[in-house]
Amino acid sequence: MQRHRSYLAARPWRVLAAVGLLVGLGSGCTGPVAPPPAPRPFAGTTLTVACPDPAFAAELSGRCAAWAARTGATVKVLPESPTTAADAAVLRPPELGAFAVRGELAVLPVALKDPTHSLQWGRIAAVYQSVIPAWGGEVVGLPLAGDGFVLVYRADRLVGKDGRPAAAPATWEDVAEAAAAHSADGKPALAPLPADSLRLLALFQHIAACHDRRGVSDADRKDAAGGLALHFNPDTGAARLEAPAFVAAADWLHRTHKFRPPSAGDPVEALEKGTAAIAVMSLADLARLPKDGGQVAAAYRVAPLPGTRTFFDTANKPVRAGPAGNFVPFLGFGGQVGVVFKRSPGAAAAWDLLAELASPPAGLATLNNPALGAGPYRLEHTEPGVWLGYGFDADRTADLARATARYLGVTVSNPVLALRTPDQAELMAALEAEVRKAATGQASGAEAMKRATEAWRKHDTGQNPDELKRWRRNAVGLP
Repeated sequence: MQRHRSYLAARPWRVLAAVGLLVGLGSGCTGPVAPPPAPRPFAGTTLTVACPDPAFAAELSGRCAAWAARTGATVKVLPESPTTAADAAVLRPPELGAFAVRGELAVLPVALKDPTHSLQWGRIAAVYQSVIPAWGGEVVGLPLAGDGFVLVYRADRLVGKDGRPAAAPATWEDVAEAAAAHSADGKPALAPLPADSLRLLALFQHIAACHDRRGVSDADRKDAAGGLALHFNPDTGAARLEAPAFVAAADWLHRTHKFRPPSAGDPVEALEKGTAAIAVMSLADLARLPKDGGQVAAAYRVAPLPGTRTFFDTANKPVRAGPAGNFVPFLGFGGQVGVVFKRSPGAAAAWDLLAELASPPAGLATLNNPALGAGPYRLEHTEPGVWLGYGFDADRTADLARATARYLGVTVSNPVLALRTPDQAELMAALEAEVRKAATGQASGAEAMKRATEAWRKHDTGQNPDELKRWRRNAVGLP
């Protein structure tokens, strides 16, 4: 017994350790207390997101999976048009109206506009806040990608009289003159007309927008007549296709048809083969330019879309623009907008998902994938670092950033919008047929626009005029 007491006295730490072990076992504690699991606010929620664009659907799938893992939800991204099973959809902006007029779209929750929210609503460009993802003044979506077109030219073909590369054309009239001067060698200077109807319509409407009104800054906002409407008079609902701006755009295509190859084709291929010196390209086209060692050849230069030397005032009289031309952005023709359907039992989760997909990090990731051809919709998207993935050197990357900033038109308060009414597909098909006739030399601009107007009037026959007028006002943000 004495020996036992001596052992304990000599080793008191053993006693304390044994007591601690017994206490720990008795309390059920076997080590450091683990932190509580992160909250999973949408555990058990299943969302179906329809996205008809296969490439964008593939891009979203990985991001949706990451959001689902964090929130506990399950997300299925389907590369198809929305059905009654979809909780949310990702659409081209012109397709939004078909769902909005049926009252199917949920209104954006006010909480997402809070300055402290990770969406950073205030950093979204104004037209992508309140117009492109809206209907009748109510925001019913979030921008996930903008659209974008630029002018690309071959500096080794577009040269001045001194033999040095010519400056980029500032106006569409400059483009026509450069095409005339550089088609003398028997090679067409302009890229072929796009076979795709949407690309041809985009070109036509970009030109018409610059002729239609003076581009004004926020400081001159009081002079911004006509609102954002282009195709229809918002007060009467009447088509404007015979207005001078549309006729001038169709005439430009008519006059320049002799500087293009006779058949439709790929602008990238034409520039690469040297059969064209100038082309209007989407950002998706730009991503396909040939590269050597990962960099686009030095001959390819990027410039903003041109403006026009003249525009028409509210009395339809031509007005001379300044030396840089008159540029008015034409927006909402491409890109992607996310919407949530009222019928969805998981609407709160769907909005949370879309807010993450539209957030600053997600937007930059989208633009950094050139294969998607996504354009800017946030103010930070005008920085050169956003466009590094296109394979240009530092100077041409800066040129691309300037071109996309001009396209977004952050300093212009009166851009015009693509047609977004529920019947836009039928109307655009009728317009494209006549524009192509003008662009191939088969009709003058006036003749083409007269026939397009007749087709639109015929389309309107038998439809409720009050309803048509309401659609056309709602589509440009008016009640």
